[in-house]
Amino acid sequence: EGFDEGVQQAARQGFSETSNLSVTDQGITLEVKEIIADPAQVIVALMIKQSDDKPLLPTYPSATNAESNAVELLDAKGAVISDEWGTTFEDNAGFIRFILGKKGQEPLPKTLSIHFDEIGDRKGNWKLQVPITMAKTTAATTVLPVNQTQVTKHGLKMTLHQIVNTPTATRIELETQWTEASKKQLEQEAKKLTGKTTNPDYAPFLPYQQYKLGYYYEGADGSKGKEWLIERSHAIDRYGHFRWIMDDDPL
Repeated sequence: EGFDEGVQQAARQGFSETSNLSVTDQGITLEVKEIIADPAQVIVALMIKQSDDKPLLPTYPSATNAESNAVELLDAKGAVISDEWGTTFEDNAGFIRFILGKKGQEPLPKTLSIHFDEIGDRKGNWKLQVPITMAKTTAATTVLPVNQTQVTKHGLKMTLHQIVNTPTATRIELETQWTEASKKQLEQEAKKLTGKTTNPDYAPFLPYQQYKLGYYYEGADGSKGKEWLIERSHAIDRYGHFRWIMDDDPL
C-alpha cells in the first residue's frame, strides 16, 4: 500500500519475487523482503530492524541517505548498469526504485548489490547480493512500434518511437529535435543572451532547451484523460535534441 497503482497491480498479479535475504551487523538487520523487476523499473522492498525485531525508527528513513551507502544494479558480467536510485517510505517499509532504459538500450539487470556502511547513527558493514529474475515480467511485456514523426508550428520535430506495456507501467518513448530552419532562428536568440546569464557557457544553448512536453490519453469514445508533463529526458546534444520517457500506470 502507498505505492503507485501499477506496482500494486503487478504484485497482485504475481509478478513480485520474495527474497527474504538479510544481513546483520551492530545489532541491526537489513532485509530485502520483495522485488518487482520488469523492463521499465526495479522496485525493492526493504526492512531495517533492530535485534529485538523492532523497526529502526525514527532514524530509519535516513538509513539509505548516507553518502557511503551504495545500491547498484549489475548485469550478467557484474558491471554496474545503474546506481541512480530513489527511495520512498511507507510505515516501516522502505522502497528503492530504479528506472531502467533512460538512455536507450541497456542490458537487463541480473543482480541487486547493496552495501551500507551507515544505518541511522550506527556505522557497520551490511552487504547483500540479491539475484533479479525478469523472465516472467519480460514475457508479459509488449512493445508497440510507432515510429511516427510530426513537426510543430515552432519547428520542433517530435518522433514517437514506441509504447511499451510492462506489468508495472505503460511507457512512452519519444525523441525531439529542432529542424534546421528553427535552429537558425534559435541561433539568433542565443546571440542576444551572450553575457546575460549567470553561466556564460550555457547562454549559447539556452534557447534550444527551453521547452517541455505534455500529453494525454484519449479513449476510443473520444474521451480525454488527464494531461501530464513529461518529466524525464536524456540530452543527446546541447541543441535541444532529447530522448524522453514517461511511465504511467498500465493501460
